[in-house]
Amino acid sequence: MPNFIHDIGIEAVESGFADDLAEYLLSLWKRDKGIEGEGLIKAAPHLVWMAGIRNPDLAPPILMAGPKSLTAQVLGADSAATPADLEDMVGTDYRQFAASAYSMAMENRAPQFDLVSSEFTARAEALSFRLVYERLILPYQTEAGIPHLILYSRPIEFRMQGRALDHQGQTSDFQLATSGRDLRQPQVGASSEYLEGLFP
Repeated sequence: MPNFIHDIGIEAVESGFADDLAEYLLSLWKRDKGIEGEGLIKAAPHLVWMAGIRNPDLAPPILMAGPKSLTAQVLGADSAATPADLEDMVGTDYRQFAASAYSMAMENRAPQFDLVSSEFTARAEALSFRLVYERLILPYQTEAGIPHLILYSRPIEFRMQGRALDHQGQTSDFQLATSGRDLRQPQVGASSEYLEGLFP
């Protein structure tokens, strides 16, 4: 399966295609007119905050990843991870692959909802896997007018690709890079045990 990003359209969330949290987040964004407020607090563990930088060639830097967010789970990052750590762990290749929807959300000041399929490699274990997930991107700004993006992702399918070092031909250019710094003690990146637990 090739890597792809398919724009599903925000109407899919409104018509019940997405899960309850995505519906809640979209309704909250509409109610608050894109101004960040207290309504996001209960969803915060599942969300990723990203810088409000419009760049069609590179996804914006991650400012914070909630501990229950798909980003934190796949990266193996915890609350001790700094924005520089997270940016290093994601890597430039994946940020280029994922960039366009973030840029559109910033440019149009409108939510984006898409389906993403990408191959990842947990380099600490040379473990290759494919992840298919829904991605909701919401353009927000603080009360002071500082723009940023909020990301919510929900996994749809997880498929082990086998050990990457044993199957070099299956490895794509779009992989998550790990920094080599041990942020979780003892692991960096996604472990096979943890990833298998993502999909009961």
